[in-house]
Amino acid sequence: MLTLYRFQGATCASKVMLVLAEKEIAYEDRLVPRSYLSDPEYLKLNPAGVVPTLIHDGNVLAESSVIMSYLDDAFPRLPLRPHHPLGRARVNYWLKLLDDSLRHLGIATYAIAMRHPILALPIEQREAYYASVQIPERRQLYRNLVEQGLEALEVAGALQGLKALQQEAERSLVTDFLLGDYSLADAALTPFLARMELLGLLLPEAEGPRLHQWWKRVQNRPSFEIAVTAAAPENADQIRQLAAAAQEQIASRYAR
Repeated sequence: MLTLYRFQGATCASKVMLVLAEKEIAYEDRLVPRSYLSDPEYLKLNPAGVVPTLIHDGNVLAESSVIMSYLDDAFPRLPLRPHHPLGRARVNYWLKLLDDSLRHLGIATYAIAMRHPILALPIEQREAYYASVQIPERRQLYRNLVEQGLEALEVAGALQGLKALQQEAERSLVTDFLLGDYSLADAALTPFLARMELLGLLLPEAEGPRLHQWWKRVQNRPSFEIAVTAAAPENADQIRQLAAAAQEQIASRYAR
């Protein structure tokens, strides 16, 4: 029996959901509110207080890339990694690259959109929100992004990191998918592109024609509706509006 813990709109959970959908694996979907991530019951499963968390026959797994690789090993039907070592190494490269880029995506999300509902809270509730973040470094980062928005020192580097990620994908896409056939690499990149599109951070098609073709291709896969569209943030329309309102400020940092 498989159980997946996630909250609505969680990018890393969507990575795992894509693998589950592509491999046609049945599971119990435990959709929880963000507030549950700081609940002692959940922290026993995932001390970092993040999603996703997967439980398989009583065994607890955390970290989306670890879970994706585990699912491909534990359920070998419809494999999502090449059989040869070099191909697997290239999959691992993309999983690591995207793990390393997650901080950039989180910074952009908070600076552009997430900060606004938090800023609207009374100061006591805002401080309680900061205090609920389990990792001290992340707690201070969120505080900076909420209080300073796009002016926070961390933002320019994050936006450049997301631009470089897309440029790397553009260079890699010489066939339909990152490694030839659809793989864990494509599943890992897909929710990143969904979030970057939502934030108005996709490269123009003239700068990333192969990336845009890939993006259309993965959106047409049945797994996309299940794992990305249906799992999008509940406030997606508001995020688009905030991104549009900040587009000039975003562009001034993104174009550097």
